[in-house]
Amino acid sequence: MRTINQLCDVVRETAYPIHAYHGHGHLEKVYENALAHRLRKAGLDVKQQHPITVLDEDGTVINFGSYKFEIKKYAMSQAIRSGGSSVPLRSLRSFAAVPKSITP
Repeated sequence: MRTINQLCDVVRETAYPIHAYHGHGHLEKVYENALAHRLRKAGLDVKQQHPITVLDEDGTVINFGSYKFEIKKYAMSQAIRSGGSSVPLRSLRSFAAVPKSITP
């Protein structure tokens, strides 16, 4: 079994020849596929784009994959709060926050 530092060394030592061979300018997927292929040839169990769950401290998931940072807030309808029938949540407010430094 390899340590994390040993695995990092293997990845770096594998990635550099890929960079030297392919050069720059390709889509990230080209380099990802090449790296995964060569690491598998080296005997490593490689999973590409393996889904993971990332939770905030209160258990909600924040999506950083969007072009802009978005947060949606929901409020329960009056019927749910008063113990009435089941009513779907409705959107209270949603907004996008884009730092001024990258706003066109």
